[in-house]
Amino acid sequence: MNATQRLFEQYAYTLDALADEPECVDPESKRRLMRACAYGMRAAAKGYARYEALRLCDVGAFADLHARNVAGERFDDLVDAIVAQKSN
Repeated sequence: MNATQRLFEQYAYTLDALADEPECVDPESKRRLMRACAYGMRAAAKGYARYEALRLCDVGAFADLHARNVAGERFDDLVDAIVAQKSN
């Protein structure tokens, strides 16, 4: 996990914690809003990780991804595998 992903995760954690804050006129609405924000931040972090993985691919690696996608493999799954490999 890179620094940007950690930052997104920290924001998401903070929003999750705020969702349980007792001082609110309509606690359920606040909880739903905070959880939606946390979900959006996690999705943004995942998208950023995918972008970085593709940005750093060389031409041969990207051509392989393209060929595998055309053959029927889901592109997102292929990129997620690269992200997982780089984070280990």
